[in-house]
Amino acid sequence: LFPVVMWKPVSLTFVEYQHGDLLGKVLAHVSLLPIFLPFALGVVALVRRDLQSILLTLGVVGNELLSFILKHILKEERPERNDGTLTTGYGMPSSHSQLMAFVSIYIILLMMYFVKPKPSTFVPVWWSNVGKVAVACVLLFSSCVVFYGRVYLQYHTQKQVFAGVGVGLAVGVVYFYVANVLLRPLRSWFCNTNFAKVLLIKDTTYIEDVTLLEYETALKYQETNKKNKKK
Repeated sequence: LFPVVMWKPVSLTFVEYQHGDLLGKVLAHVSLLPIFLPFALGVVALVRRDLQSILLTLGVVGNELLSFILKHILKEERPERNDGTLTTGYGMPSSHSQLMAFVSIYIILLMMYFVKPKPSTFVPVWWSNVGKVAVACVLLFSSCVVFYGRVYLQYHTQKQVFAGVGVGLAVGVVYFYVANVLLRPLRSWFCNTNFAKVLLIKDTTYIEDVTLLEYETALKYQETNKKNKKK
């Protein structure tokens, strides 16, 4: 009486692991990180209106597009699972690994060259440097977990994961140099255009300690507000 309806899962977020495998379950959840990361970066770019955040988001999109193109050029199948089944889609290079490598190297380079903490009344420089090291460690650790998970869950071979990491690192370094060195004069010009001014787009990349500056500016604003209210 009723027509047969075929249901398909959303492959973008569909990750399988063996029943009863606790480690596989954890790795399956962690493997969703590269899926949500671009959306998180997009939200940050939208909220902060900072050119660096926008460029990183665009870089992530470009990196994913490159991975898609490489997969359809190389056309290497994913590995056969222990039960003899095959997952759909091409596997060379691993797009999850490529994205994590790209984001990690870009943010680490950004912190190395542009994030230079200044001494403040509340936070010593050494504590800010500890924060930079902690962020780098979290990026590297989460990336390694994703790399390992892609092989453990049998979605990619080791070769496909290594290829993804290599491409991601190479693209991340090149894109960082282009976006922050070669395009530096154009960034200043762009932020002075009417388009950027209407959208309130700013470039805080070359401010050594933007977090401290924002904090001190907020404090001054609060103090000014209190004085105006008393009057």
